[in-house]
Amino acid sequence: MKEHILVVEDNEAIGTSIREILALHGYSVSLAENTREARRILASENPDLILLDVMLPGENGVEFLHRLREKSDVPVLFLTAMDGEDIVVEGLNAGADDYIVKPFRTMELLARIQAVMRRRSTSRKLVRYTSGPLTIDLENHLAMVGTQRLDLTNMEYYILRRVMAGKG
Repeated sequence: MKEHILVVEDNEAIGTSIREILALHGYSVSLAENTREARRILASENPDLILLDVMLPGENGVEFLHRLREKSDVPVLFLTAMDGEDIVVEGLNAGADDYIVKPFRTMELLARIQAVMRRRSTSRKLVRYTSGPLTIDLENHLAMVGTQRLDLTNMEYYILRRVMAGKG
């Protein structure tokens, strides 16, 4: 099965070029021109990775990632022309797995995507922790008691996951 990548890029020419490069290298690709469209795609698709621009119309990529991390741990690589240290640090602190500056080199982009995918598949070997009625589903970023989903903040989920893993 092909790995699926969601590209969120407002420049149509760049987005199309990235989609073609990724498709040539065996990836399935969805393209969104803004975060609203990205959310619509995420509601029906489950990408293995998101390539996200920072400078987007309306909500920027960093704001989008902050909201995304409340619900998902899908790997995100920023792919943007913004290369100042402050924005790189802000993007990584928001939860990005990597940060690539445009113009990018194709082989480097592909290598970084593969590296993140490898880390992701290694971390997914253990997909849940269970203790009595409490279950932490690592793949879907959920905590449940029986069949009841717990509404946790990111920090509460992180602490609970660390305690369940015996690292608390």
